[in-house]
Amino acid sequence: MLLLVAIPLFSGPKPGEPVATLEDSPGAEMKLFHRDVDLNDPVLRAGDYTLSAGLVSIRYETGVTLLIEAPTSFSLDSEQRVTLESGQMAANVPPEGVGFTIETPSAEVIDYGTEFAVEVGRDGASEVHVFQGEVEVLPRMEQSEPVRLFT
Repeated sequence: MLLLVAIPLFSGPKPGEPVATLEDSPGAEMKLFHRDVDLNDPVLRAGDYTLSAGLVSIRYETGVTLLIEAPTSFSLDSEQRVTLESGQMAANVPPEGVGFTIETPSAEVIDYGTEFAVEVGRDGASEVHVFQGEVEVLPRMEQSEPVRLFT
């Protein structure tokens, strides 16, 4: 008897499922999957976003907060991960959110309870600034070693 078991490769939320809360959106114009986001609805769902104007402040249940400035393209992937395709965002991560990760085209930035910012330039290169605490940067280049950045 042959028994097949399907194991999902990605156990996070599916696109469209709630993952975070919109706290503030001064002057913001934002789209989810190329459709306007109702900025009066605080529920943010997993998926691909573009912020073409203004600022947004996003909060996760873990207490992680993101401040994102336009123009920025990003994906809310899960409670612990966001993908930054272009633009800039700052994160404030309390102890409950340790391990929060910002993925970029050139690196993964893993938080260890801190305040930091990530910017992705037009060439896909990432720039990371640590304001308080510590992060680990895992470059995507084959020959590169992880780097720990401190305040």
